[in-house]
Amino acid sequence: MEKTEICEYISAEYAAKIDAPFKDDVVVFRREDNGKWFGIIMRVKNKSLGFTGEGFTSVMNVKSEPALINTLITCEKGDFLPAYHMNKTHWISIVLDGKEFDDRVKMLIDLSFTLTQNQSKYIEKNT
Repeated sequence: MEKTEICEYISAEYAAKIDAPFKDDVVVFRREDNGKWFGIIMRVKNKSLGFTGEGFTSVMNVKSEPALINTLITCEKGDFLPAYHMNKTHWISIVLDGKEFDDRVKMLIDLSFTLTQNQSKYIEKNT
């Protein structure tokens, strides 16, 4: 699955900002209405993901529902992992290397976009 395929899908479907705030190999997807991230693509050391061997693997983190995360990690071993460097209860990592950009990935991107819809970038304090 190519990063460009995902960027093209998100650009066509959503009002989103796509940028690289950290390094060239990290791409962040933000909602335009509230600035919240709904996805990030990055290359991660294999050892950090629990894989054997040297090198890196591309993953995309998306927000999801906890029950769905548990099901995907359990039933789709190797394609989905506990979120790398994010809250593992509400985020999941999709392994991109060598995978087809399929309806499951589109569904997870769509869900992530929806789940971040009503979240404010800033928390208001009631005094």
